[in-house]
Amino acid sequence: SDELRIIDTAPEPSFDAAVSLAARLTDCPPALLGFMDRDRHWFKAVVGASTQEVPRDLALCNQTMHKAGLSVVEDLTSDSRFARHPFVVDAYRLRFFASLPLRVEGEVVATLCVYDTQPRSLADTARQGLMQLGQMLEDMLRSRLKEQRSRLQ
Repeated sequence: SDELRIIDTAPEPSFDAAVSLAARLTDCPPALLGFMDRDRHWFKAVVGASTQEVPRDLALCNQTMHKAGLSVVEDLTSDSRFARHPFVVDAYRLRFFASLPLRVEGEVVATLCVYDTQPRSLADTARQGLMQLGQMLEDMLRSRLKEQRSRLQ
């Protein structure tokens, strides 16, 4: 939601901590909290990667963000949506991907995602942990939206 006014803002410790925890819970080196605008997937918080954004049409989350709940792709090379994706075959050689859409007022506003360069499964405890982190992040984003709206009044 544009109302959040979050894209292109400075890092914030609470978002950084949540993404760091997602990486630890899943033992995945890269973890990201991303927000989509018309042209790009911009990362508010990143651990284990150096990129700050990717073109929206290349964002893996673009394929999963409108599904309910956690999406897990154990081997990206075996999934027709991703097998020929440049991040799988070229740039990063990604193999594993998990993504959780974050909703505020019913609208997907962000994604929490983790990646790995090895195919893998995700333990139930890691799945549950990501879902709980997602709830916390949604609460943080709802609070942010409420603050933004009260400033405009």
